[in-house]
Amino acid sequence: MRYGVTAVWALAVLAAASCANTSGSGGTRDASGDTCTTDCDVECGDECDLDVVSPDAVDDSGSTDVALPDIVDDDVPDTSPADTNTDPPDVPYDCEAEGTCPPVGGAEILQEGTANAYRLRGLIVTPEGPINGEVLVVGDSIACVGDCEGHAQAAGSWLIDTHAAILPGLIDTHNHILFDIFDNDDWVPTLPESCASDADCTAGSTYCKSNACACVEGRCRYRNHDQWPKEDEYALMLDYKQCLEGASQGRPDWCPTKYDGDGDVKCEMQKWGELKGLIAGTTSIVGLPGTASKCVGSHARSIDVSQNGLGVDDIQTSALFPPSKSSGDGACKNLESGDTKAYLIHAGEGVDETARSEFDTLASFTTTDGCLLRKGTAITHGTAFGPAEFGAMAAAGVQLTWSPASNVALYGSTTDIPAALAAGINISLAPDWSMGGSQNLLDELRFAHAWDQNAFGDVLTARDLFDMVTANAAQVLALEDRIGAIKVGLAADLLVIDLEPGGDPYDSLLLSTPTNVRLVMVGGAPLFGDKHLRAIAPESPACDFIDTCNSPKFLCAAQPVASDKLDQSFPDIEAALATAFDELDAIPVVDPLLCGTCKTDEECFKFTAKPVVDPGQCATPCTGGQLCIQAAKSGANQFKCESEYTCSPRKSQKYFAPIAPLVRCD
Repeated sequence: MRYGVTAVWALAVLAAASCANTSGSGGTRDASGDTCTTDCDVECGDECDLDVVSPDAVDDSGSTDVALPDIVDDDVPDTSPADTNTDPPDVPYDCEAEGTCPPVGGAEILQEGTANAYRLRGLIVTPEGPINGEVLVVGDSIACVGDCEGHAQAAGSWLIDTHAAILPGLIDTHNHILFDIFDNDDWVPTLPESCASDADCTAGSTYCKSNACACVEGRCRYRNHDQWPKEDEYALMLDYKQCLEGASQGRPDWCPTKYDGDGDVKCEMQKWGELKGLIAGTTSIVGLPGTASKCVGSHARSIDVSQNGLGVDDIQTSALFPPSKSSGDGACKNLESGDTKAYLIHAGEGVDETARSEFDTLASFTTTDGCLLRKGTAITHGTAFGPAEFGAMAAAGVQLTWSPASNVALYGSTTDIPAALAAGINISLAPDWSMGGSQNLLDELRFAHAWDQNAFGDVLTARDLFDMVTANAAQVLALEDRIGAIKVGLAADLLVIDLEPGGDPYDSLLLSTPTNVRLVMVGGAPLFGDKHLRAIAPESPACDFIDTCNSPKFLCAAQPVASDKLDQSFPDIEAALATAFDELDAIPVVDPLLCGTCKTDEECFKFTAKPVVDPGQCATPCTGGQLCIQAAKSGANQFKCESEYTCSPRKSQKYFAPIAPLVRCD
């Protein structure tokens, strides 16, 4: 499974990607970041949320010598009523008067609209290949593809000549979104730089305890996903995450009481991850947010929660492996009945037999052996799998999500994609998270492309990689009838990017960063794009202006709803997170004598994780040095005595502010 590529090269690849990182991976796999005590703990991923849930040949040479055809998408009959529009005549848009003229070569607003409709003109990437033409967006759906000027619903529409490529919005099938407030500045495994044997790794680092590391291509790497979460530095970062989101379990004793209720910033954490994806053209994200707050899914679609804007909630997830038998049985039942259309489960993450054997476990831990090896199941990672496992997956219709950047950073290797393709498996590509995975899907595409060229022998075309983040990803989610392509009747989730020299849109995608993302629409709403296109975005609430590496953009974060934090602007979200980071960084260490005796790797803190209540609430009187706290919302153990001061892992020498930026320019 490992190819003749050194880990030193892998780091060079990571550094070459302008926004890629060099270490870390998708969270505590066994609980989406929480320490679960039950399979249905609402904070432990989405595995209990059961209410829900070969490319055409193209020329990748870059040649544009042959003119592209102008065609109309006739896949869906036009049943629009006759044009009875009585709106005022179309008015040419005067960008000079508005002060929004585009830079040379940029998109142009040719006609100001009077209706909730847009005609985007450019090179359209359809399922059949690129065509010159227009995409007509009416409301939240695509109404026409090709020659749309005379379409009955085009009257009163905005007309934008993009002078660029128009693609379907990208789909991220694997992200631990609440961790996207962090990046490599917050956690990087400190492993020995070089090794000749596994013993060199164990002897050279405190991170490789109990033979947790292997010598992979001359550099120390972990063997499986159960090892790196034991790191002290990772544990501290996890403490911050659990505290800030107000998790029901796993919050550190020093976490301020305010985060035990309405004062948490989980909504802002979720939105930050969605915005990171949105500015890179990602319009749908499997974010594993755990309990779905009403504020979730308000930017990019958080596709694995009910408020995803699609009217269906058929996706079930498990970041825990193995899930309990009852959870697995429930997933089998839901897949069989159709209540769940897509079951996404982490398995096979690592490079050793422990990771490989997870495939055997997946086939046997349920009451009915093999009931999860069926159409609808998609395995996330599969890094340790080989031809035998991929053959069995293909025979059963099981799909695969590939996250190479985090795999390489942690394990020195990644999934054997040529073997998976040879078996006939449908594969999606996703970034995992911001620490060692990628900042966004554009970064992950570049990493995958570089890895393919150097390790796989260039078996993946640019079109293959494009499919992995659009049509293939939609198939993994069983949503190919709603997203993932530019077709009449599908959701108007669109991405406009610069065409690079040569004019090939697939190659252009691999070179894209948020800087040259010209426009992103989610459900027909322009939410991000070049500053001079601000006029086409919703007027109220006001959109914000941001800078992406010296490229001014508009970003529409707020919604016209005052409840559930939906009216937060981008500065509101950023300020709430910045304040929270500063507050946690400033928590003081107290005199160790107040705690009695702490371990050498611990410090003494005042206990603040739970509300202090009247001592009479506790059934047993608290002794000196104890507080009566509300430990739970209800139940026999609702109130209990707790030491006023507590020993916790050392944190005084580590700071997490500022929040990881939406985009890195270095």
